[in-house]
Amino acid sequence: MGRKQSFTETELLDTTKKLVLEHGYDGFHLKLLSQHLSGARSTIYQYYSNKEEIVAACMKRVIAKVLENCSAIDETDPMDALEQLLLIYVEESTLHQLLGDSSKIST
Repeated sequence: MGRKQSFTETELLDTTKKLVLEHGYDGFHLKLLSQHLSGARSTIYQYYSNKEEIVAACMKRVIAKVLENCSAIDETDPMDALEQLLLIYVEESTLHQLLGDSSKIST
């Protein structure tokens, strides 16, 4: 059976995050990304023009998720709110690693 013809943007960004965390920004490239997706490499360009755009979108998505989760915390009970914040931090414990290479992205 052949490869699926395409993948979703969510799959693309999830795979990007995984690979950047495993290989670092410098070790991440579009060929590596395409090897981990079920569609053709050319499909990547339907979403993003280059490595920098993909990694920046990945970082933005992770930050937005963390902010959304933090904003949803009920602050009525301060200790419970703190516990919820800590759980979010633990769930996204790789955030600092992912954002560590943000200075390498040309804006």
